[in-house]
Amino acid sequence: MIAAPMAEGFIGSYFPAIQTTALGRWALKIGSVLGLIWVADKIAGRAVAQDVGMGGGAYLVLAGVTEFAPGLLNIAGAAKPVGTAYYNPGSIGSGAGRYVGSGSQPLLGRTVMSDMPERLDPRARF
Repeated sequence: MIAAPMAEGFIGSYFPAIQTTALGRWALKIGSVLGLIWVADKIAGRAVAQDVGMGGGAYLVLAGVTEFAPGLLNIAGAAKPVGTAYYNPGSIGSGAGRYVGSGSQPLLGRTVMSDMPERLDPRARF
């Protein structure tokens, strides 16, 4: 799905008048996909051309949905991750680190050592 927009941009830079109408834009999109399929068939064989055709078809479907029915893809209202956290070790020599949640707020002051079971605690071994 990368080659079709690249070919479309390359060809469109030589013929900017084509892209002024929706018919011209779509003729360029479909023509670039068909041209890439033909080139892949001649250079690498039919199996690779089928793979290029599948990717080009996916590109055309996605471009069609984003242009003609943008409400089908609710990209603006995508859900934000809930409960994500990461371990921040802190600066060197500052002691145990802490878990930091989204928004960089400490989660209840927990540290790696406080959440660890007794059998896994390296301090209990020595």
